[in-house]
Amino acid sequence: MRRFLISTVLIAVIAGAPGAAWGATTIAPHQAFVGRVNGQFANATVTVVCPGPARGESGHPAGNQPLEVISPPPPGVPNVSVGNTGSAGRRIVAIITIPSGQVVVAATFHKYFASIDIPTSLTLPCEGSGVVSFVPEPSSSSSKASTVKVTFLNPAA
Repeated sequence: MRRFLISTVLIAVIAGAPGAAWGATTIAPHQAFVGRVNGQFANATVTVVCPGPARGESGHPAGNQPLEVISPPPPGVPNVSVGNTGSAGRRIVAIITIPSGQVVVAATFHKYFASIDIPTSLTLPCEGSGVVSFVPEPSSSSSKASTVKVTFLNPAA
């Protein structure tokens, strides 16, 4: 019985509990990673709540729009921008660049596979395109951001 129990425990540790192997892993130097916006690694849509067809106006992001950082990058996914934490990276900051060139910090990640919604307090354009950059910090000469192109969508337009 004891041998069976030890074997069962070893299998559980090696296999990991559900989500443990892919659970929230601490961000550290020299790790490849990818960013994800609303479940997309590329060409994501960010819904912005605006009053009517508001050309040239700004609004606030709708709720429940997650940002994520994943490591290692999933194999076989096309058009993925792979980043690297470099020699010093211990956190990753998600920065939204809007068409005017303004940048907005949306989230800071200390672990992979943690989901953080885009804050609804941000002000974003009601239309157009932008980029969410997942930037390793502290930066180093070997660090590289992962980027996801986004389109701002006003459902009232």
